[in-house]
Amino acid sequence: MEKKPKEEKRKKKDKKEKKEKGRFGKIMAWRGLLGDETRSIRFTVMCFLAIISATLTFMQLGFLGVGEDGSYLCYVSTLLFPIVIASLMLGRYWGVLMGCYSGAVLLLHAHIQPLDIFEQYFIGPLNSLGIYTFMGLVISIALAIALHNNVRGLRAAVYLLVTTLIISLIYSICYIVNLLVATAERLVEMNPQIVDSAPTTTIPYDSLKALASTGDPALQFVLNFALMFGMCLLAGVVVQQYHKIRERPHLRQVFRIRLFMILLCAFLITSAVSFVATTEQAKKSAHSRIDSEVGYVVQQIESRDNKGEALDALEEDYEIEDANLEYLRDSFALQNVLDGYTMDEDGTILIAENGEIVVSNNPAFEVGDSLANLYGPDGEAMFDAMAHEGKMLSMLYGKADTKDEDDSLLRMSSTQIGYAGAKETNGRYVMLMLPSTDVFAGRTATIAWMSLSALVLLLVMYLFASRLLTLVVVNEIDETNDSLAKITDGDLDELVKVKETDEFASLSEGINTTVTALKGWIHEAERRMEYELETAKAIQESALPRTFPPFPQIEQFDIYASMNAAKEVGGDFYDFFEIDDHTLGFLIADVSGKGVPASLFMMAAKTDIENYMSTGMDLAKAVFSANQRLCKGNDAGMFVTVWAATLDWQTGELTYCNAGHNFPLLRHGKGGEWEWLKKKCGLFLGTFETAKYRQETLALEPGDEIILYTDGVNEAFSADGEEYGNDRLEAFLGSHNDLHPRQLVEALRTDVSRWAEGAEQSDDITMLCLEYGVAPEVMDTMEVPATLDHLKEVTDPVLAVLDERLCPADIKHKVDVAIEELFVNVCRYAYADQDEPGMVRVSYTYTASPSTISVELVDQGVPFNPVTREDPTVPSNIQEAKIGGLGIFMVKKTMDDLSYRYLSGNNIVTFRISW
Repeated sequence: MEKKPKEEKRKKKDKKEKKEKGRFGKIMAWRGLLGDETRSIRFTVMCFLAIISATLTFMQLGFLGVGEDGSYLCYVSTLLFPIVIASLMLGRYWGVLMGCYSGAVLLLHAHIQPLDIFEQYFIGPLNSLGIYTFMGLVISIALAIALHNNVRGLRAAVYLLVTTLIISLIYSICYIVNLLVATAERLVEMNPQIVDSAPTTTIPYDSLKALASTGDPALQFVLNFALMFGMCLLAGVVVQQYHKIRERPHLRQVFRIRLFMILLCAFLITSAVSFVATTEQAKKSAHSRIDSEVGYVVQQIESRDNKGEALDALEEDYEIEDANLEYLRDSFALQNVLDGYTMDEDGTILIAENGEIVVSNNPAFEVGDSLANLYGPDGEAMFDAMAHEGKMLSMLYGKADTKDEDDSLLRMSSTQIGYAGAKETNGRYVMLMLPSTDVFAGRTATIAWMSLSALVLLLVMYLFASRLLTLVVVNEIDETNDSLAKITDGDLDELVKVKETDEFASLSEGINTTVTALKGWIHEAERRMEYELETAKAIQESALPRTFPPFPQIEQFDIYASMNAAKEVGGDFYDFFEIDDHTLGFLIADVSGKGVPASLFMMAAKTDIENYMSTGMDLAKAVFSANQRLCKGNDAGMFVTVWAATLDWQTGELTYCNAGHNFPLLRHGKGGEWEWLKKKCGLFLGTFETAKYRQETLALEPGDEIILYTDGVNEAFSADGEEYGNDRLEAFLGSHNDLHPRQLVEALRTDVSRWAEGAEQSDDITMLCLEYGVAPEVMDTMEVPATLDHLKEVTDPVLAVLDERLCPADIKHKVDVAIEELFVNVCRYAYADQDEPGMVRVSYTYTASPSTISVELVDQGVPFNPVTREDPTVPSNIQEAKIGGLGIFMVKKTMDDLSYRYLSGNNIVTFRISW
């Protein structure tokens, strides 16, 4: 029992350590906001930040003084900006590298071109390379800790706020400590008496503040924090916008961004180079000015010395003692050489002799001050180097802002450096020191104009290049893409016509060639598919009985069926077959789905149902057996609704089973009412192997008619989206209750087609109609050339059928005349504009109860509607009319019905007569 708490503690400890290791690993592996970008993108960002860092340093913007020149309140380190951005965008290692780079550039600039007191006296390896490398590490780790979990929104802003506050505090502490150490070192170098008098080196704070200009640390902390936090927020927005553009970059955007980056880098480099060049030029000008002014003062001193010697000789040779001589001697005194020189206009000029200041126009330098005390032990050697080697040296520019008899260092207090040159004459040193504000007085304006000019020029280049890209490339690509969009939308007749350059011309030709080839391939594929679908349709249709009447020898019933597939091949089917010598089996079915899969399932269902029904077993058992067969291997999950029946044509007993199919309608007697057969006998086939089925029985009377259909009939939609519906189906049948099966099916199909005109056929339309107690229709079709010598090939079969049906002679004569007149009319006029005669198709249908024959003539000649033709003048005795003279008129008058249709380029003339 005692071991369990120890084990639990160890597990918790291990879990905690694992969690901490995981968190530490995430922090160390954090790659910044651009961590998912390619190496080239990350390297480009690093180079851009490196250029910014170098530009800030060489343009003397790495430390911005806040306040008036000469009395800055504090310095803001803008060099932290590229370090923070590198750490934020690229991660820990790049942040450290940027810190090291920024420190190295600062150290290099401080050695080759120091431009202010900070670079002149305080920049060394520790407070440049050391501190900025350290800050790069601190910033990188701090940002990784804050953002390694990919926080977003307000939470990320709060984390950045806290992180930049900590970073600014750490930098301010490091800055002040390093500055104080460097100040102490410089003060000791400049005045070793401090060490002699005070080994512990207690330095007055006022001196440090005046010399090092540390200013207000709190203000420096706030400004550094504001700079870093603002830059982080800006960088976050830029990265967010970049990610949005990257999701679907446009060529114009990508080009403009990259061009902007390149031109911005060029602007920064140009500005930095201009600043350095202008600075060097100003220093050269200052050197020349110093040489000229110092040379003039030297001449004045030598002239005064010569005049003084002359007075001495005059006085010695002639022993003249005169007040005027003393006046002249006073006027030639060295103290009067600098009369007229002011610090504001001429800078600081001093004359030193024997290592001490003799005269100066700067009150801060008092007569008798030692050069060693002012400029260190090497002060006199420094003056000697300037005088004999022609060097111009930079040093603290002394001014008389403060004076204190007890602290001579305050007389050297300054926040800027001066540039000094000296010459020697007669054992005296003459030095002129110009303040940096004087040396570089015109530099700011010059750089401003140069930068503004470069900025305007680069902006013009940017706009010109962007516009040029748009005109030469982007517009051409957009036009090409517009054509490609039309092509991908299916318009393969679209041509790409962008040919302004060889490259685009080649591209256009390549696209056009590809599309042309694609059209050929598509056409070939469509042709092959059409052939395959036509073959499949032919196979499917061949599986359905299409010969009518199918059982002409059986006169107890008439049956007719048709199917119009919504696609080339459909899933509907019908079937009828003899089971024995007095029983007919028939059915209609609808397979789920459309196209080839439905047709394949339909073939299996038709075969299975027919096979089981043909055995003579009970209808319900046959349907049950077919269902079990279809369920096996039905991985596609297809099913079929079936209405199957058997008819004993000797007794009129009808046995049926409705397996989930549409309810059929039954007409009671010729011209009787239609009744819905709404009894359900089971579920559809192919899904539930254990489904049970039952059968229903009813007795048919002669004249009864039953019509079966699929949902393509009652669910046909008009162009307005309205359904045909069961009510409209029942109403149509009620108004056509005297038609035989073929007539009824054809009439219903025509009505449904008229209803759905303008709308795409959404489903297969299949119908089967059986009429009990009537003889089947007699039908036949003949197709012959439209020439008069083929007339008997058309009339003889029709007249033979009429003879078999005991047709009266007058009716037979009328039919003969009608066929002849209409056939002759086709021969003479339909193909009159053709060299070769066309074809004419003649079909007839005979039905009983009452005896009726319908004849249809179809040709593809010139459109001609005989029904609307104006009737000619009728002779007083029709027996006197010649055959062919009043043919159309005679057909109109003798037939019960004459109709005309022009459909798909065919003239279709139909007449009907009953007796």
